[in-house]
Amino acid sequence: MISQSKDILERVERVLEYHRVSKHTPASIVTLKPQTDPSAQPSPYRSFPGLPKVSLPTGLLDLAVSAQAVMREGLAALPESHVRPPQDLKTIATWLYFAYGITAERNFEGHKYRLRTCPSGSALFPCELYLAAFAIEGLEPGLYSFNPREFTLTKLRDGPETLAHLKRGRPDLAFLRFVPAALLVSTIFWRTAWKYRVRGFRVALEDAGHLIANVVATANGLGIATMTRLKMNDNTMRELIGIPHNSDFGAFEAVQAMVVWADNATSPIDPSPPGVPPQTLPPIPREPLSADVVPYGSIVAAHQDCVAPGIPLRDVKPPFTELRAHQNSDQQDRRHEEHRAADDRYDHQGTHWGNEGIAVVEDGDATRLPHQPGDVPWDGGDHHAPEPEPELPARECLGPQRPPGDARPHLVGDREIHDHDGAPKD
Repeated sequence: MISQSKDILERVERVLEYHRVSKHTPASIVTLKPQTDPSAQPSPYRSFPGLPKVSLPTGLLDLAVSAQAVMREGLAALPESHVRPPQDLKTIATWLYFAYGITAERNFEGHKYRLRTCPSGSALFPCELYLAAFAIEGLEPGLYSFNPREFTLTKLRDGPETLAHLKRGRPDLAFLRFVPAALLVSTIFWRTAWKYRVRGFRVALEDAGHLIANVVATANGLGIATMTRLKMNDNTMRELIGIPHNSDFGAFEAVQAMVVWADNATSPIDPSPPGVPPQTLPPIPREPLSADVVPYGSIVAAHQDCVAPGIPLRDVKPPFTELRAHQNSDQQDRRHEEHRAADDRYDHQGTHWGNEGIAVVEDGDATRLPHQPGDVPWDGGDHHAPEPEPELPARECLGPQRPPGDARPHLVGDREIHDHDGAPKD
């Protein structure tokens, strides 16, 4: 049996308790309450007043193969001539656009919102993308924030301090000085908690998973080899992106992952002089996302329990497991029968999973989780609006009409979004 420290076990129990009491129940489904004021929604775009911006080129690279082929085969789907693209700003612009760019604008009951190349629950888009540029032609090394509405990069940090901070306490990341760039995926929990209340933590992490997968897939479609790191130092990363440790819930942001452009850089960055320790980085002012913020300390507490030092899980490998690489046919048949039986129980019992070992939905309210200071009372409901989905027309081409075979938009971000009925640009 694998033992864990008391601190880790307590953290696991607290996180499980958060998930238990924030999950849907038959009672919570009935008592859903709408969030009715879209004008109070937090902005899906970060802005940094007074910091320098770099406009990204709007002429993007062509993709050689279909998205389905890339998802099936990865880099192997591309012809050799399209592997290892130029390490320049045009490649970065293409990667960012297809990973998290704006594709269309919609109106629903007078509320305007924009869709992107990556899905998001209720189009809230809680995630941010940061570019750590080390060796990109046409771009100074540094840390940049990607703004999909403006299709710009805002420079937040210089290159050497960005590299030093990413490697801080992480000898496994020493190779970063030899790569062109890396993308950091972060989440702002207030963006989802505004609508989903205490369940916003769940939704934000699901969105982060979608975006991480999309960043990798689009990189592969461009011929970029990637390496993904999901274990990030929470405090160090928040310091890097400029979030103070005492930030309120509306500004709280956490880096979930880093996707590295893993090809060798053609002109590697010059790191900080050897022997110079990383310095404490000052916070970076940001515009508030909304005028009013409802704090959810339980979300921050669950996040901190998940990322605190220590390893709550470890790989289970022989001799700790009796699993074999190839099971005999009798074992496989028995497992298939068990899966079919479980499926049948689920189909016939609605929201209750018949297999008691798999996510059994329990009756009763969900009020037993101790709320953190500043939390609003929660009655077990989800509090998000069961509003009808807007009826969307068939997918439209973006920007000017293009000749057949030209699959890339000529304009992106604010310079692209407009309808074909002659509606004015933003």
